[in-house]
Amino acid sequence: MSEPSVAKPTWASPPRQGESTPAGTAEFVICDHTIETVFAIPGTGRLIVRAIGQLDFPVVQAGVMTLALIIVLINFIVDLLYLYLNPQVRIN
Repeated sequence: MSEPSVAKPTWASPPRQGESTPAGTAEFVICDHTIETVFAIPGTGRLIVRAIGQLDFPVVQAGVMTLALIIVLINFIVDLLYLYLNPQVRIN
């Protein structure tokens, strides 16, 4: 007897290069908080972690959305620079 084939869900595939994921955003916040703690610099990571501890959801949402927007903008700028600096890549 043959076993039935099982389709892999699309979310199980690894993200493409330059693609942001929720897990990547969470890692960014955690690393940001770690750097702020080590160097004693207050910033967004510490703000978000404190807001989570105090159950201040509007601050958490605003902080995560701001960081996600920054990540998207940086990825877009890098893509534009890649198009500009690599003559082999052209938009048809």
